[in-house]
Amino acid sequence: MRDQLTRDTGREQTIKHNSELWNLIKQKVPGAYTIICPRAPEVFPGQSSLITDLPFAQDIWKHVTDKFHVHRNITRTILRNVAYFSAIRHQRQDLGHLEISYTSRTTSSLPEDIALSSTYIPSLDSTFSIIYGSDEFQMEAAWHRLQESAFSHAHKHPLLMVGIFAELERERLVNLAEKLADQFTLSSDFLEAEDDSSSDAGAGSIKHAKMQEYLRICLKSRTLVDYIRSMKRQLLKVLAELDQLEEYWLSDSYGILFAQREHTRRQAEEEARKKSESEGSDQTLEKQEPAEGTNQTPFDVLLEQDNRYLIQTSNKMRQRIRDILDEYEDKIDECKKMAQNLSLAMQAAWNQTARQDAAVNVRIAQANTTIALETKSESAMMRSIALLTMVFLPLSCVASVFSTTLFNWSPGEGEPVVSKYIWVLAVIAIVLTLAVVCLWYLFTDREKKREKERVKSWEIPLPGDMV
Repeated sequence: MRDQLTRDTGREQTIKHNSELWNLIKQKVPGAYTIICPRAPEVFPGQSSLITDLPFAQDIWKHVTDKFHVHRNITRTILRNVAYFSAIRHQRQDLGHLEISYTSRTTSSLPEDIALSSTYIPSLDSTFSIIYGSDEFQMEAAWHRLQESAFSHAHKHPLLMVGIFAELERERLVNLAEKLADQFTLSSDFLEAEDDSSSDAGAGSIKHAKMQEYLRICLKSRTLVDYIRSMKRQLLKVLAELDQLEEYWLSDSYGILFAQREHTRRQAEEEARKKSESEGSDQTLEKQEPAEGTNQTPFDVLLEQDNRYLIQTSNKMRQRIRDILDEYEDKIDECKKMAQNLSLAMQAAWNQTARQDAAVNVRIAQANTTIALETKSESAMMRSIALLTMVFLPLSCVASVFSTTLFNWSPGEGEPVVSKYIWVLAVIAIVLTLAVVCLWYLFTDREKKREKERVKSWEIPLPGDMV
């Protein structure tokens, strides 16, 4: 029997009525069987459906999971909502054979996320794969790569669909990184032009809206770096799985399994040949006739040839995954460059603002210097006035008192030297002094209260003061 490469679009009607697919699986024809499930229709306009929303009924899904040996780990993988890859080896007690189940998904934080479940059964030499949530472009890209693999024996490799899955995710992440790089370049050009025009006009500022757009692009780039790094970690797990598969293919257990599988195949071909001869028809024989000398080729030679094809494909996949990892590193560097350029732009803007603040501070310092000089000059004048007051005020006061008629410095017989109305002078002087002191106190106290209110209005409340 020939290796089969069978693909289905994953729609309900095609899965239900694709008798060729189910007949090949029932006959245990070796090959790669793939169902590419499109994303379910939108429930709300503009909001794409989830990967868990399958485009067919539950009974059909149960039939598919049974025939395609879908491992239950696919549920946990999809619900993670982050990039993930797992490989599980388990011995089916009911069927009596080894199954290697692979599950993977891409991050749901970005659009066009997909998931994959793939089961490799060495005893059947078959791989059963299902891609979930793909759009039209992803479906065509996956099918095109499957067709190309049929011409190079790569479709027999159990990690073929994982490699195609990695290619689809690479296109998604690389396209997002390139779009961000283009937007960043356009924003950078605008910022440079804006900065030049602002400096020429003397404004020295960047428009707030454009700066916000610039920041959003850089934040998206930082988030994209995390997604790319997460996918890199999953690809490293794929490389480790390639090494484990090669060890398994070179082991004695696989050699025994291969001999049993080849023996069963030859028996089936012999029975089919005898049946066709008994029926007198050679049409079926022509379709199922093996290549010349296949049945006579020793098992060890066929095993060596099979291992050579598989290991060659593994080496190609390993090299391709390393190329993807290198490309991811380049995209990470581009995203980091956006953040670094943002830091430089922000530093330049802050430096420009600092220069403006420094110029304002210089003008304020000059004004303060002028005020200080004028205050110094005025204080010198006030000291001169105070000195004159201290010198002449006592003399003026004494002269004023002694110039009154309250004192008679040349009294006659029986006349007093001091008038009996001297108390009037004392009372008036004391009352006037107290009145002046009270008015001065009230005026200065009111000014102090106004100053306190003014200072309180300038204060910024601290977090502890607001509780």
